[in-house]
Amino acid sequence: MVNTTVFESEIVNDLSAELKSDPSFDKNVLAVKVRVAVKELIEMRNYYATSMTDEQIEDDIERFYPQVMNVARFDYNMTGAEGEISHSENGIQRMYADRSSFWNGVVPFAGVGR
Repeated sequence: MVNTTVFESEIVNDLSAELKSDPSFDKNVLAVKVRVAVKELIEMRNYYATSMTDEQIEDDIERFYPQVMNVARFDYNMTGAEGEISHSENGIQRMYADRSSFWNGVVPFAGVGR
């Protein structure tokens, strides 16, 4: 079974350093967002279609550190605004990036039918 605990902890620690000045910062919520992003990456890469060992998969996952970090940060910052496309309040308008754009460069493995 693939172990991503160290990878996830590294991202949580790096993002915590970045986000800790926010008075509403919640490391537990951040850890959930990181874990979900890692699971999404694993699904996107389609590792079951390969003959890679768990160690090779873990090494491959680490290549996508920036993408996982960006998705987790985006998801954390969107907590409470899930599904919101744009926001306007007190003359300030906000439009959010397309979440899928943070996964640029992630290409799934493909298997060949027998």
